[in-house]
Amino acid sequence: MFGKPASGKSFLVMDWAFCIAAGISWNGKPTKQCDVFYVAGEGFAGMARRFKALELKYNQVVDNIFMSEMPTELINSVAMAELANVIQDTSPSPALIIFDTVHRNFGGGDENSSKDFGMVMNNVDMFLKPIHATVLFIHHSGHSETSRIRGSSSIQGSLDIEYRVSKDEQGIIEVENTKAKEIIPPPPIALKMVPLDLGWFDEDDKPITSITLEPTEAILTKSTNAKPLSGRNEAVL
Repeated sequence: MFGKPASGKSFLVMDWAFCIAAGISWNGKPTKQCDVFYVAGEGFAGMARRFKALELKYNQVVDNIFMSEMPTELINSVAMAELANVIQDTSPSPALIIFDTVHRNFGGGDENSSKDFGMVMNNVDMFLKPIHATVLFIHHSGHSETSRIRGSSSIQGSLDIEYRVSKDEQGIIEVENTKAKEIIPPPPIALKMVPLDLGWFDEDDKPITSITLEPTEAILTKSTNAKPLSGRNEAVL
């Protein structure tokens, strides 16, 4: 899952995680109830608010989403072995392991290096693949090329499934499949951000709110960086 900062990636993945942990459908798509492990590298302050919003949205509480209190190091085999041991000691049926984000959980490596990302994937295969859980990376898009994942091209080549998340000026989020290995590519979906009052109050007695995502029929407004045509070229066109 990749996209620009603040495009809604984490909101979407947390929604998936909650539905899987609860065993409820996500926008009509069924899930199988299993445990979820969320290895967070950033945004700790907002995690409680976001999951509280999901509890209110779905009118239930889950206790099988296990959150980290600090990032790990994907490139470090010792750290990954420790993570795998913790997961297996905690849960008999882990189904989803989320790294949010790759950059904050990478460790001392270079995400632009195919060699370093190869070490990451070797650690995933060595320590997490035997757990039989899906591994989901949240990553950023390229700095100048937002239609592709940031870093080495080997990252995309290593993935089974890839989704790009983008948000337009109206706040409409599009989730588009950009790689589908051995599955039929699903069509894009559009979501809107809906503010939700959590029933909590801050130290100034002001209400605390968060965001949930809801499906919408709105069409995403595509931004463009195209240069305007010259007068002659415009006339020819």
